[in-house]
Amino acid sequence: MDGAFLVYKPQDITSFAVIEQMRRRLLEAGIDKKALPALGHAGTLDPFADGLLVVLCGRGVKLSRYFLDSNKTYEATILLGGTNRPGDPTEPILESAPVPKGLTLPDLQAQADQMRAEDYWQTPPMHSAKKKDGKPLYLLARKGIEIERKPELKEIFNFSVSNLEILSASDQARFKIHVQCSSGTYVRTLAQDFAKKLGTLGMLTTLRRTQVGSFLLKDSILLDTLLNTLPNFPDVAGFIGFDQLLSDLPTLEVSELEEEKIKSGLQRDLGFWLHRLPGARERVVLKRNGKLLAIAHEATPKRWLLERVFI
Repeated sequence: MDGAFLVYKPQDITSFAVIEQMRRRLLEAGIDKKALPALGHAGTLDPFADGLLVVLCGRGVKLSRYFLDSNKTYEATILLGGTNRPGDPTEPILESAPVPKGLTLPDLQAQADQMRAEDYWQTPPMHSAKKKDGKPLYLLARKGIEIERKPELKEIFNFSVSNLEILSASDQARFKIHVQCSSGTYVRTLAQDFAKKLGTLGMLTTLRRTQVGSFLLKDSILLDTLLNTLPNFPDVAGFIGFDQLLSDLPTLEVSELEEEKIKSGLQRDLGFWLHRLPGARERVVLKRNGKLLAIAHEATPKRWLLERVFI
């Protein structure tokens, strides 16, 4: 079971709980506890959110950093006119502010375009899994403790808005967003920052992750379906084998002799081999007959090193 499952995580369940349910199902299917494959998710998805959760298993867990660092795509709903501490629907609105009069969809898109074009420095929220002295910030937030956090530069690659609805009875507005952003971007905080730039307050009411790296939500499997099918592995939808996991990275097919050099840890010829690949690249997957052998990275200009070896 080396690879990854593309799981459609439902709302109101943690990412860790998905892994625990999968592990429990494998044990129920008769797999010995000592024979259980390693399982780990490739990026937390908030309990209130649904969408794509990449669950790595077996040797696939060794590739977790490449998915944690990959770009993510989300669809969400933003409510303008109020907010709370986490910036999501898990707590009631604590603070309200008027929505700008005459707000239009072009106004919102213009603001989204501006945020995408500028450097976006985001302060991680207290309600997050980021750690301080080994403890997740959300544990401190639950105790009413707030600590200073340093802003981090994030990238917004695409940012579009749609379906603006003015809720005149409550002096609020609601609209949908589609955003592709760099790893570690908190969409809850993005929604609050977006509202501030409009001169009001805002929060998320829904959040769905639709893409992680090159993996798409449409190719995922419902969690309940996965749990019912899992004992029949490998005939499971939504499973990506280990050798196909890094398909979005540049790939070089090596010769039998080059494979032997990789096994021996010889690296001096890497730069010469990689001349066979056109274009600029920082990291390259090395394969032999489609089998993932290693990952190489450019340590300094024109100097390549083996980053991970799997043979």
